[in-house]
Amino acid sequence: MYEDAEGHLWVGPENGGVNRLRHSNPADSAVIRQRDGLFDDALHQILEDDAGWFWIRTNRGIFRVPRAQRIG
Repeated sequence: MYEDAEGHLWVGPENGGVNRLRHSNPADSAVIRQRDGLFDDALHQILEDDAGWFWIRTNRGIFRVPRAQRIG
């Protein structure tokens, strides 16, 4: 699990992609999986750097996603 700078909670269940829950509206959630463009569905760690990138560790390696590509 990871809480980003805006207070959104990102949860990466084993082999379930990543789930985003907005703190302002928990009913407005999103699930992002490999079929949606995610590098791998098996996420192990999510970090955000000061430059606005999410760094995600998976079974297939580490990749980064710019903040601008987040859902919502």
